[in-house]
Amino acid sequence: MKDPAFLFYTKDFQSGTQDMSCDEVGAYLRLLMYQHQHGNIPVDKERLMRITSIFTIEKFDMVWEMVGNKFNQIGNHLVNNRLDKEINQRSINKPKKTAAASLAGLISSSKLSKDDQVRIKRNFKMDLFIYENDVLITDETLIKTRVREWFNTQLNNQKETVNQMVNNYANGDGDVNENVSVNKEKEGTGEKIKKSIVKTSEIVFPFETELFKTQWQLWKAYKAKEFGFKYKSESSEQAGLSELNNLSGSDEKKAIAIIHQSLAKGWKGFFELKNNQNERSNSYTGQLKTVSDSFARKIAEGLQSE
Repeated sequence: MKDPAFLFYTKDFQSGTQDMSCDEVGAYLRLLMYQHQHGNIPVDKERLMRITSIFTIEKFDMVWEMVGNKFNQIGNHLVNNRLDKEINQRSINKPKKTAAASLAGLISSSKLSKDDQVRIKRNFKMDLFIYENDVLITDETLIKTRVREWFNTQLNNQKETVNQMVNNYANGDGDVNENVSVNKEKEGTGEKIKKSIVKTSEIVFPFETELFKTQWQLWKAYKAKEFGFKYKSESSEQAGLSELNNLSGSDEKKAIAIIHQSLAKGWKGFFELKNNQNERSNSYTGQLKTVSDSFARKIAEGLQSE
């Protein structure tokens, strides 16, 4: 598709034509527009007269004496170098703008976290989408398709990474539930090292369903990926579970909703649900209190057994 416009610098044009008559300025403009539409201007005098709408040789010769200095002859054609440069620059910038706008639209519609947005923008290499074998691509549809396919690949790679992290945690490759204490005794010039491995208590979940445990592993994977955070010990992880349990009022569905809320918002921690209802029936409150106490006893028993 032919570019319908070119940049027109009014200040430069005015300073470059201030000594011209109206006929000369008009002829100059018509020649510039012809070059933009056709790429160059013929040197044939009769055709130049038709392009400039000057139909007497005497008048054309007078106008051309001034206007002709604005063009250089290349073979059998005339070219205004400044316009040629602007056209070429615009032809390069347009595919770049198309690719950049496509990426911005995809990022906006996907509701990515800020970290993921930064990562995708950092991985985005403009030349991959606007050049094919060192030839500039001018087809906007093709550029948009290339950007969209690359973007979807980035999203799929991200999902695979998160799933792999979740699987690693589920398979026991995440936290190591052992504390190693090292005692050093120096004897003479040598050094003996005694290591004792102390098993810590297992994590006590407020809800023993596989659904909740899977969501908790997802939360740990998210924290590790987005913030480089990893629970330093079972005690710190247990504290996180306790916090979640308290915020949810020992309600499993609400606890999972709190996890999802933090994931969606890109938060580092847990917060009460935005639409959380503070009032509950007495019977329901009593039930929650019982579950909460039971959970607290399990934690206490586990800590005492260490």
